[in-house]
Amino acid sequence: LIRTVKEIKDDTACKREIKMMLIVKPKMQQESETTKKLIKEKVDIKSMAMGITKLRKGSNETVIMGCDTGDEMKKLKETENYNMKEPPQSRSKIKIINIDMEEMNLDDNELVNIIKKQNKIDAVNMCIVKRIIKEKKNQSGRGEMEVGSVIIELDEKMHELMLKKAKLSIGCKKCPIFDHISVKRCFKCWGYYHIAKNCKRDETCHKCAGNHNSIDCTATKKKL
Repeated sequence: LIRTVKEIKDDTACKREIKMMLIVKPKMQQESETTKKLIKEKVDIKSMAMGITKLRKGSNETVIMGCDTGDEMKKLKETENYNMKEPPQSRSKIKIINIDMEEMNLDDNELVNIIKKQNKIDAVNMCIVKRIIKEKKNQSGRGEMEVGSVIIELDEKMHELMLKKAKLSIGCKKCPIFDHISVKRCFKCWGYYHIAKNCKRDETCHKCAGNHNSIDCTATKKKL
């Protein structure tokens, strides 16, 4: 995966835009469409001198509003008749692969310190959130060896700087680095952006796409 500096900047701008959002919930029970309509009628956007980047229906009677700046978010929060809150934010993540087991056997703090020291990285809030171990064929093609990957959480500025490096020195190796994006997937309908617990769709088999449990499927070829 090769990302240009422009792509990284575009991603960063997109993340900033996502952060300027509010979840609007009415104080009295009503449908999201009704809330959306009332916001347009009662919240005087023009006189408040602000720009709205997004206004769409959310789940559980809510409406999602996007703003241009933090000051505009503050103004909207003071609007009566609605409970407005910011959505929870997840920090940026990177994935580093092909790490030797000698380094993978270190604890989180030791491994992070090695990454910082070898690559001259000055980051305070940088932590490992997941480790992955898998087998890989030797360069000679004979036998297999274990290698590791780590997913690291860090702030946006450091995330951008790390991606520009493409590879990091860890131990005696240059390890590739990638942007890590988590996408929710439902294991009931196999759709995205939600989980099975909250799924209201029919069950779908991941082998043949039929409306039955995959365990009961007799298909020999996968369609999903």
